[in-house]
Amino acid sequence: MVKYIFFLAVSVAFGQKVNKATYEIILNKPEKTTKVKNIRAQLLIEDAKNVEYEMLFNLVESYYFEKEVLKNDFEKGINLTKVLAGNNNKYYTSYGKEQNCFYLNETEGDNLFVSYKKVVWKLLQESKKIGDLLCYKAETLNINKSKKFRPTVAWYAPEIPYSFGPNKYHGLPGLIVQLNNNTLTYNLKKIEFSISDKIKKPKKGKRITEEEFLKEFYKKYSDKK
Repeated sequence: MVKYIFFLAVSVAFGQKVNKATYEIILNKPEKTTKVKNIRAQLLIEDAKNVEYEMLFNLVESYYFEKEVLKNDFEKGINLTKVLAGNNNKYYTSYGKEQNCFYLNETEGDNLFVSYKKVVWKLLQESKKIGDLLCYKAETLNINKSKKFRPTVAWYAPEIPYSFGPNKYHGLPGLIVQLNNNTLTYNLKKIEFSISDKIKKPKKGKRITEEEFLKEFYKKYSDKK
């Protein structure tokens, strides 16, 4: 159940005040009857642990990043959930005068601002209660007409009128409370209004499109084989 901490009345919070949402991310593991041929992949799936990311946001911008946690020796190694959730990438979205959608990738010492295309949504009439919130369903559209396309499903709350959500997902008429992209499930765990934090837009880094980034990534990966 979603926990809410209201420092001020919600009507006061809707403005330039900074708010914070915490999302818990869960790997959608295959059914036990499903066989995974690759043993290494099977072990990664079995060892996957839930992770949490935080999002600072107001009416015009959001900044989404991994929540800081204390790590111990038992947590070393690859956590598949974290890798699929964006790893250490930091996502910034702005609906202000300068509209931006990018994530900051800091691999191998380089700061890259990777811009990406906005998700196109189809709003549906289906609704359900998540905690105390009445949420409505939305699905991503298959704009590329891919035969393997499986829509990402989001549930958003119009009573929290911020068009943001976890990872690259935003643009709905309400905060995303739950999202399933077939690989991961994102659940809004906690939301705090009017906190003291500030949204600091990343400024240092080379700008690159996601297509260019993926091309370079696969090239490097192939060269290392």
